[in-house]
Amino acid sequence: MWSIGAQLDLNSKKRFETFLKGISPLNLPDGFLYDFYFSEEREWQPWDMKIKEYKQPNPFSFYQVFVPTSTAALYDDILNRLICIFPILFIGERGTAKTVTLDKFVASLPVDDFKKLKIIMSSNTKSHEIRKFLDSSIEKRVGNRFGAPSGKKLNIFVDDMHMPQVDLYGTQQPIALLLTLLDHGFMYTRNKNDIIQKYIKDISMVAAMGLPTSGIHPIDPRFIARFSTFHLTGLSDDVLRSIFSKIIECRSDCDI
Repeated sequence: MWSIGAQLDLNSKKRFETFLKGISPLNLPDGFLYDFYFSEEREWQPWDMKIKEYKQPNPFSFYQVFVPTSTAALYDDILNRLICIFPILFIGERGTAKTVTLDKFVASLPVDDFKKLKIIMSSNTKSHEIRKFLDSSIEKRVGNRFGAPSGKKLNIFVDDMHMPQVDLYGTQQPIALLLTLLDHGFMYTRNKNDIIQKYIKDISMVAAMGLPTSGIHPIDPRFIARFSTFHLTGLSDDVLRSIFSKIIECRSDCDI
């Protein structure tokens, strides 16, 4: 469900769920299967059980508002399970909270264990800029081995990953650099006199991008294949009502 079925849009998830229920010999829960998880007690439980309490930002700023939902609990669980195993990619339309979800997750990573680097791509992003960002977050360990300071793991959050322009040869240079880093663990220096492989150890990566529709640059499929990919769908009307109700209720209890 969260491997093959993680990349599907909502309509396809419904069809996939029907297929799974049709072939499964197990007792599966009533309702939409994606709304449930299998607990340590070996029972199906709704993701609603893991919703955290909403805390209003103080002082109140709308851009800092984040209302926990069952979807947020779901993806927080997935991120915690996979962050040190696979690169993770969130794909979805605007308004599906891709960036907010990843921002909050990365912020929650313990500072004693992780050095954090956020890269926001644009149509003008060049590979040498990505290299500078990486160089600013690593230090030499031994020989041509580099990594985050003090034995930490370097977490790289790439937002708007689809944005870089496609060049004359059909590639996106920043994406090509990151692909080399994920595939082979190194990047090349740009010294005038010599070109040296610089190996970067202990990295993890999360990324967000829009759906591959018109206006979205096609990403190298070899790069996408390196990620565990999750398609974030839009929020239902019930979830939206719950979000705004919690904000309004909390604000009504406070001095405005």
